[in-house]
Amino acid sequence: MSKHYDKQFKEDTIKYYLEHKELGLLKCAGNLGISKTALGTWAKAAKENHGEVPVRGSGNYSSDEAKEIARLKRELRDTLKAQWVVEAIEKVKKERHMDKPKVMHSNRGIQYTCDAYREAAEGWKLSYSKKAYPWDNACIEYFHAILKSEWINRFRIMDY
Repeated sequence: MSKHYDKQFKEDTIKYYLEHKELGLLKCAGNLGISKTALGTWAKAAKENHGEVPVRGSGNYSSDEAKEIARLKRELRDTLKAQWVVEAIEKVKKERHMDKPKVMHSNRGIQYTCDAYREAAEGWKLSYSKKAYPWDNACIEYFHAILKSEWINRFRIMDY
């Protein structure tokens, strides 16, 4: 796994390299404990940006703020989905008076692997489809397609 260095470290590294250019790229990188490639990349970026090393957030985000926003969106999305699944399980338990353990088959989505789901389905056998194996859900997907084509088309949806 690659290391992530902050902007200050990169700029200090470039400053050291420029002050000790006689040592060369390889020796400077070795003295600083970084790779020659990293130092070369940072030096090139600093040259192109008037001495400043542009730093984006970790991952594929333009900044740390963008990364945090994406994390919060994911957290909210996953929480809501888990909440819906847990509510459905509680409704089934209440309406069907289930005292025997049941088998609950699902895919490996986050809402089906979180702690809230496991707590709600306590006493049930949890069954998951294989990773990257869509054929496990083929029957239910076919059923949903029929349900949509035969049931939903009988209604006019006014607003989404």
